Amino acid sequence: MREIEIKGNTFECRALTRGEVKALKKRGFNLNHILPKDADDCMDAVFAVVFTEGEIETIDGFAQHEAMKLWNGILRETYGAKDEEKNS
Repeated sequence: MREIEIKGNTFECRALTRGEVKALKKRGFNLNHILPKDADDCMDAVFAVVFTEGEIETIDGFAQHEAMKLWNGILRETYGAKDEEKNS
């Protein structure tokens, strides 16, 4: 889990579970291939899984590029980030 701070608000971005990824895919949101026309709806669907309603209200007041920091944090937690992998 990673914490991301935006405008004095700290958000915990966690990995989606396999079941959550499958459920999103059934709803038409394939996180490995997001069409530009579906991007905002997909982000909203993922945020609804990860964040509380109050957090989503706060996020909705942010600029899009700030919300993208949270989106990227969730994706990095879910799928990993090569630049963050540790040597074994």
